[in-house]
Amino acid sequence: MSCAVLVRPILAAALLCWGASVTAGDPPGPVDAKKAAPPEMVTCRQGGRCALLTPDHLRQNLARDRRSGQVVVLCFWSTSCAPCGKELPEMDRLARELGPKGANFYFINQGDEVAGVRDFLAGQAMSLQVVLDPNGKLGTEYAVEALPTVVLISPQGKPDRPIVGYQEGDDRVLKKRLESLLALGKQGPR
Repeated sequence: MSCAVLVRPILAAALLCWGASVTAGDPPGPVDAKKAAPPEMVTCRQGGRCALLTPDHLRQNLARDRRSGQVVVLCFWSTSCAPCGKELPEMDRLARELGPKGANFYFINQGDEVAGVRDFLAGQAMSLQVVLDPNGKLGTEYAVEALPTVVLISPQGKPDRPIVGYQEGDDRVLKKRLESLLALGKQGPR
């Protein structure tokens, strides 16, 4: 059984509303027409570098990714979530492996203060694109009910069913799903 930290009590209702929360791959919320300031960089252990992005950065990147037919992986996490701490290194490894093949990973931190995220990342040996979402608005927009949660978005911009919680071996299941979406993207729009 997957271990998850409950964020909101009614997962079933949110999943029923899933299609209404994100449609046809449109990034949730308005995309700011002006370019967001460059992301802050955090130096991590063993030469890792993490970019700290704002929700505006994410919205701009999602719009770009959708136009170019990329597969998008949204990983919702928190520094206080023990299962998230186990999942992050596996997701970082998948991002390094599948990023060059067309999968863009965004690690959306839910509810932590910026200083706490910086401190956490500085102690990790990873290179991530971290989106700071201290108020959990992006989690609400994507109907995230528990942490960790992974949302895949197809090359056609359609969200796939979320992966909620963490258990050992989830990375292998996720890799297969991503490889299927990447192959679908190479076939072109349907």
